[in-house]
Amino acid sequence: MLCNETKREKLVAKPYDRTEDNTSQTTLVFKNVFFFCDWTIDKRCLHLKNQKNKCYTYYVHKTTAQVMTILDRWRQSALISWGWISEFDKMIAKYAKHFKQIKLVQVHLGDVTYIKFSPNGNKLVLCCNDETVRILDVVSRNTDKIFCGHCKHICEAQFSSDGNMIVSCSWDKTIRLWDVQSGKEMKRLEGHFDAVTAIQLSRRGDTIISCSDDMTIRLWDVQSGKELKRMKRYSDSDNAIQFLHDEKIVVSFSPYGSIELWDASSGEGIGELAGHLCSVLGAHISPDHCNIISWSKDMTIRLWDIASRTEIQRFVGHSDWITQALFLPDGHKIVSSSLDNTMRIWDVKSGIQLQILKTFPLKGIDISPDGDTIVSFSGDGTIRLWQ
Repeated sequence: MLCNETKREKLVAKPYDRTEDNTSQTTLVFKNVFFFCDWTIDKRCLHLKNQKNKCYTYYVHKTTAQVMTILDRWRQSALISWGWISEFDKMIAKYAKHFKQIKLVQVHLGDVTYIKFSPNGNKLVLCCNDETVRILDVVSRNTDKIFCGHCKHICEAQFSSDGNMIVSCSWDKTIRLWDVQSGKEMKRLEGHFDAVTAIQLSRRGDTIISCSDDMTIRLWDVQSGKELKRMKRYSDSDNAIQFLHDEKIVVSFSPYGSIELWDASSGEGIGELAGHLCSVLGAHISPDHCNIISWSKDMTIRLWDIASRTEIQRFVGHSDWITQALFLPDGHKIVSSSLDNTMRIWDVKSGIQLQILKTFPLKGIDISPDGDTIVSFSGDGTIRLWQ
């Protein structure tokens, strides 16, 4: 039960029996997240206890509507605490469940160059410096499958949405499709004249987009293996590319401090997001496809509104190059990795840094589909899992 300044007002349904010390218990329900609350009238304290019996105490000097706004804003996090800094709109959120390292995996294959979770979060696909693609079981930490065939450095690999296929690209100018069960190469896409540095498979699994040092972005039909569309770029430095808005728009980036938008049907450039002071190193699209984050050699992460093509937030704190930044699945938080020996968690709306995880210089990260686990990899051949 929560009260405003003038009258008592039940926010949710089921209060328990009042005790002699003038307290009551109430179950708050927000989007199927349950908070068991004790409320002390005399001290105006709000005690929130979650399903794991962790309890948090707050002094309530806000109206019911304001408290409801806060609870609703953070409804997707079952373990939260918050406080105010002079003004209500300067709320700092500190998550009671901070990420911490839970596993260390030593990969005795030299350097890991890329890593990605499977759709169910139980497997990892690794690109290794021995020119192999490997599947690692998250629980057992054993290698399940090894895919051999590329003859040069492998840049990226990812699972299809059903988990039955892996797509990889390499400096050997090819894109290869692998059957997860058999470990055999199913198809090879050839046509690029130089190293293929990045790929993305569409959600439907019928289209692949690739970018290459031959200064082109290409769309491929998975079934036939044929090239569907070619987009001419003005530099050969892109190493990340993504689909946007149901594969209608392609997002890439340039060494000139901008993110480039392309029409997937016509292959024509349709705009850019500019503002970084140095080369853009990567970009990632928000889960709702309304925003993009980009990271740069200027050691900042920037949040862009796609519709207006304007910068709406900037995240500053890393002291060396940022190697990757990703939205968590809830869209409210960002995780970034850097060569400054840290991984950082950020609040999207406020730009506030929520957590700093001390580690080694990181080459990259990925986040499990449920958002509960982060995987990081370093140049020393180690993979770390964080929860």
